[in-house]
Amino acid sequence: MAYTLNTVDLFTYGIMAGHIESSNIAIGGAFDMPARIGDVFHDWGDDNGLEIYSASGDLFWGGRDITFEGHISGARTTIYSALNSFYGDVSSVSGLSVFSTPYGDFNVYPKIANPTHFIDISKLRIEFREPVVDISGGSMPATGSDKYMIDNIPMSSFGLYTHEYKGVIGLPEMKEQLYTKIEAEGFRISKREAGVVDFTGWLIANDLITFKNNIKNLYALFQSEGERTFSINNQATITGVPIKGFKVDNVIIADEVIARFKTEITVSSIV
Repeated sequence: MAYTLNTVDLFTYGIMAGHIESSNIAIGGAFDMPARIGDVFHDWGDDNGLEIYSASGDLFWGGRDITFEGHISGARTTIYSALNSFYGDVSSVSGLSVFSTPYGDFNVYPKIANPTHFIDISKLRIEFREPVVDISGGSMPATGSDKYMIDNIPMSSFGLYTHEYKGVIGLPEMKEQLYTKIEAEGFRISKREAGVVDFTGWLIANDLITFKNNIKNLYALFQSEGERTFSINNQATITGVPIKGFKVDNVIIADEVIARFKTEITVSSIV
């Protein structure tokens, strides 16, 4: 399975694909949904929480980091020479480069490369930036009834299965207290920050094609206007906005595809 940069195989420089930590593939971040950018919310000091902008005209997304883990074998001088050649070639490109992988093609620029040297081998970690991410092409599964749902769509329709929610019954921190008092500790009861719930789940699919399609469908859901509603085992309903998109890591591709899914929900209400 080749990894190429502008059609040049990385093995040209002696760079062989390795494994991202907790995964059995060489890249990380390639399935993430980026965070929103621009005017995302307004914090009114005399109200609890945030006013989150969720109309279609307010929805814009930034880029994402894609990390590659590889290694080079050989004498130290050979490795130095190969790395210098690679650095020279990537630095000569004036625009974006096409990073082709077994999991998709990405228009990126190299941010940083960090080698770690051992005897007769060096580990190489390259971090690319994809400034414009294609999150199109997905579709919304049908609504239904289940114990775990997002916007009345069963999570299992995305191949998504709940692991844990953190912060469901937490009390958010107070907003900034403005006061002046010299002779004793002062205080002023203020409104509270927006609550945050960290949701972790597992994405499970029979094959890579299904896995990627499920992620595209999650892109479609998360980029739709309005707030998302997460229903948890008939115990709680969380309404809010995943401002930071979501992360997909710990990817294992074998007889089936399994990965960890993480998102942070900025909460407007919990019932």
